[in-house]
This record gives sequence, structure tokens and C-alpha cells, in this order.
Amino acid sequence: MQEQTELSLQTYILIVVIIIVLSGVLGGIANYFIVEASKKSTDRKSIWGYIVLGVVAAFAVPLFLNMISSNLLEIGQSNQLALFVLCGFCLIAAVFSKSFLENMYSKVMQQVKKVENEVQELKERESEPELTDSVITESEQLALGLSENERRVLFAFGTGKYSYRSFSGIKNETNLSKEIVRQCLDSLVDKALLAQTFGEENQRLWYMTLSGKRLLGLAKK
Repeated sequence: MQEQTELSLQTYILIVVIIIVLSGVLGGIANYFIVEASKKSTDRKSIWGYIVLGVVAAFAVPLFLNMISSNLLEIGQSNQLALFVLCGFCLIAAVFSKSFLENMYSKVMQQVKKVENEVQELKERESEPELTDSVITESEQLALGLSENERRVLFAFGTGKYSYRSFSGIKNETNLSKEIVRQCLDSLVDKALLAQTFGEENQRLWYMTLSGKRLLGLAKK
């Protein structure tokens, strides 16, 4: 079997664009006949809308391949048979263009929201104040005399996903009543194990101080 030669980058990009456009047009026409076949009268002018939507969906295929971590586009440059697979992806996307684009939008927004949450979490960690003057010793841990409920609330900060916790989040995680959670938070703030701040829309938030982190680390040993 004759070994396939690798196409130059410019030639390969041109071929991929041609495949996407032609697949989008063909898939859009197919979508037109599928949808309009159930109607008694068809509007020939509306076929252009299907074609445009098909081409747009076909051009979204590279993004889709990237989201599923597929290296199909890279393989196609040296193995031209993979271009038939790309053509198939583009045709399917064009035929079901409306559903495909809606699903793509949903997935992209989920990824964007995930990245935003990770960035916000990183900012919160970087902006958390270092309270080095309130570090407690192991002997001071015993003197604090934490109750069982206070320990449950404090441990919720160490096992939770976020550094800054809301009242409702702590309550749901500890399954304690509102009054007990409020008393524990106030007590832990008085003992310099937690500190209080305000988030967006003036929402009250709590976070562990350096003393609280050290105490929690000692408690886990």
C-alpha cells in the first residue's frame, strides 16, 4: 500500500474549508427536504435559510472536535482518509443544524461557567488575608473548648469546595438548625478561627483564618 504524503498546512486548511462549506450546503439542502417534506406546500426561498444554518453548523464541527479532545483534524493532514470522517461529522451537524447548534451553545456555556468558577475560586484563595498574628498552639486548642457542633461547622470549611462559605451552604452541609449554625459561627469568629466578609450583593460570607486552618490540621492528625 502506498504511503500517503503529508499535505502542506495551507493546502490542508483550504481542503478542510471546502469540505466544511460543501458539507454544510449539502446537509442544509437535506435538512430542507426532511423538514419541508411533511408540508403540503413548500417555499423554495426558505431553502437558503437551511443552507446558511447548515454551513454555520458545519463550521462549528472543529470546535466540537476540540471539546471532545479529538485529534481528527491533526490526523487528516497526514492521513487523507480521515477527511471522509470529517465530512461525515459536518454532514450530520448540517442536517441536524438547529439541534446541533443548541447543544453546542449549551456545552460552551457550561465550559465558560466552569472556567469562571475556577477563576473566582483562585481569586478568593489569593485574596484571603493571612492572619499570622493569631496562630494558636496545640495546647491552646484544648483551651478553646470547641463543642461538637462547633467542630462540625469548622470541619465543613475544610471539606467544602469553596474557601468562602455562605450561611445556607454551611447549614445544608452540617444539617444543623439555623440557630445552632448562627451561634457556632459567632463563637468561631470570637475565637479567631473564622472571619467574616461580604460578597456580591452584600451577601455575608465566612472563611477560615490561619488559626482555624492550623487547628483543623491538628484535629485531623
